[in-house]
Amino acid sequence: MLEKLKVPMVGSSREIASVERSAGCSEPSMSPNQLEAAKQVNRLFSLLPPQDVGDPEAFLSAVIALFSEHAPHVMDKAVIEIAKRSDRPTIRTVAQVLDDIDDRAREREQIANRLPPPRDPPRSPEQQARIDALVADTRRKFGIPPEGLGRKRTGNLQKTG
Repeated sequence: MLEKLKVPMVGSSREIASVERSAGCSEPSMSPNQLEAAKQVNRLFSLLPPQDVGDPEAFLSAVIALFSEHAPHVMDKAVIEIAKRSDRPTIRTVAQVLDDIDDRAREREQIANRLPPPRDPPRSPEQQARIDALVADTRRKFGIPPEGLGRKRTGNLQKTG
């Protein structure tokens, strides 16, 4: 069944529809992520020799299921990485490569989140004067004193003890 899916390297919505039709689906039965996984797995096994496993259809289904658990950018990177590691990948190899790539992406994201946000360039004196004039004008319109309203105190915070 899945071996018959001849998914092109570059997918378009028309090609995806043809994949669904060739799989015998009158309505889409695969999610977009599963379709992407099927395309990437087809791409992977087009780079490798034919698999000599007991049940190739079950093997391909398992690999597609593993791929579909990950984001498209992880799938894309995994194809080449798996092909580099082995010409006859096992389910374990596929899972390990996908998890490694996913972990590295997660680490990069965590590092990016820890970095302080980029600072805006300092304002020129002309820009600051324009902003100060806008603030003063807005305060006048709403009846706010030039120095502002000060901090609001909320709640009944009393020191006990």
